[in-house]
Amino acid sequence: MITSEQIIEVFSFHYPYFEDEDIKKYLHLFELKQFKKGDIIVSNKGVCKTCHFLYSGFVRCYTSEGENENTLWFGEKGDLITSFDSLFDDKQGDDIIVAITDCTTFSINTAEFKKLTRTNSDFNQFYIKIIEAGYQFWENRFRILSQLDVEKRYLEWKGRTKHLEAHVSLGIIAQYLNINQATLSRLRSKLK
Repeated sequence: MITSEQIIEVFSFHYPYFEDEDIKKYLHLFELKQFKKGDIIVSNKGVCKTCHFLYSGFVRCYTSEGENENTLWFGEKGDLITSFDSLFDDKQGDDIIVAITDCTTFSINTAEFKKLTRTNSDFNQFYIKIIEAGYQFWENRFRILSQLDVEKRYLEWKGRTKHLEAHVSLGIIAQYLNINQATLSRLRSKLK
C-alpha cells in the first residue's frame, strides 16, 4: 500500500510543494511495483505505457546493438524511469532500463500521468522540473565527456555517485565514462 507521504518523499527530489491532501486525490492512480536485481523495467520492445518513480534501489539505462551495450545513465531514488521517446512522442524507444539492485517504484500509466500534467498545476510544475533536471544532466554529461580527461571523468563520476560503485561492474563504469576497462582499472589502482 502506497501512502501519500511516500509519494511526496519521492516527488520532493524535484518539486517539494505537493500537499498531502492533493496527493491523496490521485493515490489510486499509482501502483507499488517491486523489481528484483536484473529485472528489465523498461524494454525497447514497444511503446512504454508506464512511468515509474524510483522509491528504492538503483537502475541502469542502456542501448544495445548486438553484443555492444552503451550505458546512458543510472537512476536512483526520486528519478523518473520510463522511455522518454514513449513519454514525449508515444513511440517505441531504444532504451533498456534494468534494475541493478532490488527496486521499488511507484508506477502510473503514462496517459494518466500526462493528463495530470495538463490538468493540475503542481503536476505540471513537477513535470517541468523533471525535464529541466534531465536537460542539465545531459548538458553536464556532454561537458564531462568532451572536456575532461580520463582521471577527471572518473573522479567526477565517483564524487557524484560513489554509492553506486559497489553495485556496478568495472566494465559498465568504463563504458559509461567512455574509457577502456584496463585504463579504468589502472586508474583506480593509482588513486587508492
